[in-house]
Amino acid sequence: MTETTNAYHDIDVPGLDGSNPLGYLAALGLLVELSATESAPIRMSWKICNGNWKPTLRVGPRVSPAEVSQLLAAQLRLNKCSSESGAALEAAVSTADKAHMSAKKRLKDALDDIKKRKLRGKERQQAIETETRPLVAEVNQKRTAWLQLLKESSPSPELALGKDPAAMQEHFRLTAQEIASDVLPKTRGSADLIAAFGCDAVVDPKSSKVRATSFCFVTGSGHQYFLENVRELLNCVDVERIQQALFSPQPHSDPKLSMRWDPIEDRRYAMMWSDPTSSGNEAKTNWALNLLAYRGLQLMPCVPKARRAATTGFSSHNQSLDWTWPLWSAWLTQNSVRTLLSLQELQDDEPPRAVLAPRGIVEVFRASRIQVGNPPLHKLNFTPPRSV
Repeated sequence: MTETTNAYHDIDVPGLDGSNPLGYLAALGLLVELSATESAPIRMSWKICNGNWKPTLRVGPRVSPAEVSQLLAAQLRLNKCSSESGAALEAAVSTADKAHMSAKKRLKDALDDIKKRKLRGKERQQAIETETRPLVAEVNQKRTAWLQLLKESSPSPELALGKDPAAMQEHFRLTAQEIASDVLPKTRGSADLIAAFGCDAVVDPKSSKVRATSFCFVTGSGHQYFLENVRELLNCVDVERIQQALFSPQPHSDPKLSMRWDPIEDRRYAMMWSDPTSSGNEAKTNWALNLLAYRGLQLMPCVPKARRAATTGFSSHNQSLDWTWPLWSAWLTQNSVRTLLSLQELQDDEPPRAVLAPRGIVEVFRASRIQVGNPPLHKLNFTPPRSV
């Protein structure tokens, strides 16, 4: 049957701002997740509303804004671990994680002790062999037990990687292979996400861990971890939060659990009117937008490039690592958007508008990825975006 516009209707989404990295990624997540729930293709376009770029969905005739939120909640499998059995499994995961971390500390302490003794040659090698081999075996055993429990408790398969997209190479590869073996056109989300996390062909030689996506802004500082935050968000977000975030936007009021993609989260003293650490001035975010933005990474795969993992949309300009994203006026499906995001012309210092306009692109934004402070006590942020 030939598609006609009469078979569809349009839904404006006033809660998402296409000029903001968090809002834009959330719009991608909305498009991808909603597309997986409907047999008819879902389309999205952008238009200016009250001075801001807002997305509009073209959906089936029976889909209302309330149903959009309900479909998303079901697709995201929210609150899967909130039951009594789920809570017990989460507690077991936490216990196993602590046991794994304790074993790692004992191994590190043993290696530090050998180093302090300033042993050399065969004597040093023998000390490492006899004193650390049992500890290495214990670390591996505790890690295997933790990862198995993590897999059993994960509401989404890619979360079985652990706390961080930068997982150990072998574990990353095996998890990716297991996910890929069970992929269907409507259930490819986890496969696309693990492809967005990194590539097992690009590994840090010191840690043997996969080099993570440039979107990984939460790396352990403040005891916050990328994938741990996502697991928490899946338990905190509900239908009402999604409905409000998309269609009845309010000032951000949720504490913590941020993926740090909103430029407003750059809270340096020089950027604030008052002390950012004072009581009552804590950073706030929106949990629903962060969760949808995470799912938007499905359209942002990493690929090997020289000795690094190149993330879709990122490139260097004047010694700055920038993310560039397009807005479009045409009615595009997720597959068309996936192609649009990878256009090489977007990465030019000055993207050629005459070349991009025939493809439906009406605006291009760019934000820089910056590091504030020094590791391990550092923060990663986006700068305020600019039109390019």
